[in-house]
Amino acid sequence: MIIDILKDTILDSIHILPFLFLAFFLLEMFSHHSKRIHFTLNPFLAGLLGCIPQCGIPVLAVNLYSGGMLSPGTLLALLISSTDESSLILFKETQGQEIFLPLLITKFIISVIAGYFVDFFLKDKFTPPGQSAACDCHSCHHSHGIFLASLRHTLELFIYLFICSFGLGLLLYVTDIDTLSRMLLGGSVLQPLLTTLIGLIPNCAASLLLCELYLDGLIGFSSLVAGLCASCGVGLLVLLKTKMDKKEIGKLIGFLYLASAVSGVILSIFFK
Repeated sequence: MIIDILKDTILDSIHILPFLFLAFFLLEMFSHHSKRIHFTLNPFLAGLLGCIPQCGIPVLAVNLYSGGMLSPGTLLALLISSTDESSLILFKETQGQEIFLPLLITKFIISVIAGYFVDFFLKDKFTPPGQSAACDCHSCHHSHGIFLASLRHTLELFIYLFICSFGLGLLLYVTDIDTLSRMLLGGSVLQPLLTTLIGLIPNCAASLLLCELYLDGLIGFSSLVAGLCASCGVGLLVLLKTKMDKKEIGKLIGFLYLASAVSGVILSIFFK
């Protein structure tokens, strides 16, 4: 059991390694130049990017946001639309294949609406992080060079993610979350609220579990959408590791939950 969890943790961690390095390299370049260059990503483009089944994209987005390169709405749009490879398990059964494309489209629409809503109406509620929220890059690239500084920050975060992911993997196994989910979600009108909580578990196993629950007929389409909108893998672990103010992190996670849960409840009116 432990060996299997360790193997999955290693594979998942290595998978996001290039995204970690790319994020820190961009942040180093960003801090190295005197002019502040912001990414041209907006909630619409971020929503499209998140539809790519790749668990490393939320990690990249969080690092760029913590470096002041994305707006709050753009980050949230990307987190909501993000889809990891575990969602491809839906293709193992016909009902999963039929809802995969509608699932991506629905998540994309929710992400764009939520992203622009935040940027137009709630942007003042979020304090834009400075470049220092990601790392002390200004001193790093002068003493080690941009490449070595990026590599050092990447390895530090990689070790942190590996330890946390392994611990969460053990916790999910010990608590038998699959059985717990069956007890909580069966026939409940609060399914979207509960699946959203499961989606917030910062581990790729959360989205895998949600897809399995759907294929087993234990949750409906609206509950699956709510859970997967909140599920952004280890992206939340990276967010907690940044030097951003904890209240700001709480706001981001709180809105992520609210947008996902409310969307699921609204969808439940039209879909089971």
